Amino acid sequence: MKRILAPVENVRSALHSLGIDEDKADWIIDLFECVDAGRSDALAMPCFHFNLYATLKQEEVLITVFAFWQSVVTCSDTNSKEEQLALGAIRSVYFMAQGFGLTKLVACIELWWEQTLEIHNTTIWMVA
Repeated sequence: MKRILAPVENVRSALHSLGIDEDKADWIIDLFECVDAGRSDALAMPCFHFNLYATLKQEEVLITVFAFWQSVVTCSDTNSKEEQLALGAIRSVYFMAQGFGLTKLVACIELWWEQTLEIHNTTIWMVA
């Protein structure tokens, strides 16, 4: 199976836009596997549970996962398998955030989904 990568700077930028400060963002990025992707470094979702010792709050874990998949969408080809997987993962994060009552994150994902409507052409709660 091909590993899905997201550029380090895209993930860092997404974390900042979601309210994660610079020091915490650097620490979170260190939890990922960093891969040489040619012109720049990229992050791969680790093969293990990256919050094993509960060092991140539940909301921070979901913000991190959303930032990663948001970055995958940004750098993927339109209608590619990677883009489709990323959109599905984002919907999953959205529904988990709803279930945990993380209203700020839910609102951020809804806004991002609305702003990227041309990619998926559906509302977030609809089955694609």
